[in-house]
Amino acid sequence: MLVREPRTAGRRPLITSCVLGDIDLVRALGLAGIRSAVMTRAGSPSRYSRSTACVLEHVDARSSPELRVERLLDFAGEQLEPPVLFYDGDWDALLISRLRARLTGKLHFVCADAELVESLIDKERFQALAARTGLPVPRAQPLMAANGGSAA
Repeated sequence: MLVREPRTAGRRPLITSCVLGDIDLVRALGLAGIRSAVMTRAGSPSRYSRSTACVLEHVDARSSPELRVERLLDFAGEQLEPPVLFYDGDWDALLISRLRARLTGKLHFVCADAELVESLIDKERFQALAARTGLPVPRAQPLMAANGGSAA
């Protein structure tokens, strides 16, 4: 379900950004005079912000990444020019990184190299990356579950 305001008659789109994230992102964009379409969980304050121009039906990135991308592409296709996509969570970063080919050209976004994104989000890979590059990060200790498998 998409709730939106009517388009303006001008050449610029009504909504120039799409946010996968919480109120901090929506508020920061709003302070810059940018109204956003948001896709976030029910009850999230960003759905009710005065900086929110419309709410896209929420689809969880973990349970249905393909459907989430379809909703984004449907929204982008209704705009006069590709909106800028902002995101702030690990699952959304993974989604955008893994499905960037489908999003490119339809939305404007910045996303690091796919291998780097995977290494930054996966805790074990991040520790290996930090060790290889000399990043000053706290030591990590993997936890073992009672059945002998990894707890993480």
